[in-house]
Amino acid sequence: MPTNKEHPYNRKAPRFRLFIDGDSCPVIPEILDVCESEQGEVFLISNFCHEYSRERGMKIITVDNAPEAADLAIVNHAKPGDIVVTQDAGAACMLLGKKAAVISPRGKIYRERDMNHLMEFRHLLKKERRRTQKGPKSKPFSEGDRNRFLKNIRILISQITEEPSHDKGD
Repeated sequence: MPTNKEHPYNRKAPRFRLFIDGDSCPVIPEILDVCESEQGEVFLISNFCHEYSRERGMKIITVDNAPEAADLAIVNHAKPGDIVVTQDAGAACMLLGKKAAVISPRGKIYRERDMNHLMEFRHLLKKERRRTQKGPKSKPFSEGDRNRFLKNIRILISQITEEPSHDKGD
């Protein structure tokens, strides 16, 4: 028999929802820690090539292996006021249009005012990749990236749960 604390009627409603683009996210344990302490509901969306365990109440949504399938699933599920962790600028652009808050795993908070520049840069990178058949090398994920992410995810959560405006932070 569940204790009184574990009883389903005693569970608090989540304060916010957070979606993770699970195809490439090195900060999942940190997200779970923060969301657990801040009472957030976590959804990890990933294609079937990635395997994740259902940790600490995280809900896993598996999509097919088509290009951009996880990004499109996140865009389809996200609602105004949700938080999304993704490094895809195209998905971030669509999510900002839906009034979701978006942050990269390296801690960059995406803002509408920056999207024209980011989308233009993304286009130039794709053109260069087609021309040279090589993409730019990503720098390794660092402890500084992790710390920036933790600082900025807390800022976003605070803005989502306490203030009507989503346009603050780094």
